Amino acid sequence: MAAAVSGMHYTAMAAARIVSIPSFESFTPGIPPLELALMIGAATFLVVVLGLACALVDQRFARLAS
Repeated sequence: MAAAVSGMHYTAMAAARIVSIPSFESFTPGIPPLELALMIGAATFLVVVLGLACALVDQRFARLAS
């Protein structure tokens, strides 16, 4: 399944053609790259901490149940 998904992805990316239209004005980036990286890092850290906290709570409930 993974090979099929990967193969379809690379096939689609190879077939994609992106054409710029000169009449459009260039857009300014919404978020500076450093701020974006910090937000992604903070969100990742939060997900990891919440996962560990849930694992600890689950472990505690398992000990109490037995």
